Amino acid sequence: MLMQEPRYMRRLPHFLVVAYVLSWLVWAPLFLANAGIIREPVYARALFLLGGIGPIGSAILFAWWAGGIAQVRTLLAPLLWWRASPGWYAFAVMAPVAMVGAGYAVAVVTGAPAKLSADDMITALIGIAWRTIFIPVEEVGWRGYALPALQARYGFVTSALILGIVWSAWHLPLFGFSAGYHHSGASLLAFLGDFLMFALNVAVASIILSYLWNNTGGNLLLCCLLHAVNNSVAGLFGPYQNDIASLVVSAGLVIIVIVSQKRNQQGEA
Repeated sequence: MLMQEPRYMRRLPHFLVVAYVLSWLVWAPLFLANAGIIREPVYARALFLLGGIGPIGSAILFAWWAGGIAQVRTLLAPLLWWRASPGWYAFAVMAPVAMVGAGYAVAVVTGAPAKLSADDMITALIGIAWRTIFIPVEEVGWRGYALPALQARYGFVTSALILGIVWSAWHLPLFGFSAGYHHSGASLLAFLGDFLMFALNVAVASIILSYLWNNTGGNLLLCCLLHAVNNSVAGLFGPYQNDIASLVVSAGLVIIVIVSQKRNQQGEA
């Protein structure tokens, strides 16, 4: 089901500018410290997390501007839509596990050193829990605001890919100071390789999240869960996975959801 675009979402370019500015201003001291221009801030970890407020802060600002507190409540309400089919909960959990887990399974079968401890698994589960709570700072902006605005103009795939590009580029400052994003070396070529691989993964995630959002009536809680599971299993299996196997499974899943979404739209026509 394709959601309709509320009138206030017609300010999409303005929303994107404000989202970027809010996040990048908070991350700027970390970027400058990593470049040796200033000392590392005392609350570096807090700044890293706080920088994520850009998307939700911008979305709330424009919702409030257009309709006051009532419009803000409408924007945030899907975060509490816990009543959903168990099948969609399963999809939110298993889709990212399948994509990343396939690469890990191939690595294990081919004899790569890919052992995980019980502590690693516990850490991943804790990560899913806290990320599900924190990730609304992104999802309210990207899926709650930007996606319906894009889909009012473009089709499902085009909207998801445009959002994937915007979402990827928003992370750019993190490649300047976070080892979790840029880890292949200091050269420009290494940076470009890391960012292009990241952008490809984000594009895949954007299509799958868009599919989930469309088919659950705009349920942001499920989008937060999928986003949280994706980030957690990527951190758990990522260092060991076979990239080719993960890419093949991801491509297969993307094809399945695109075909499924097209059939759903034809059925509604």
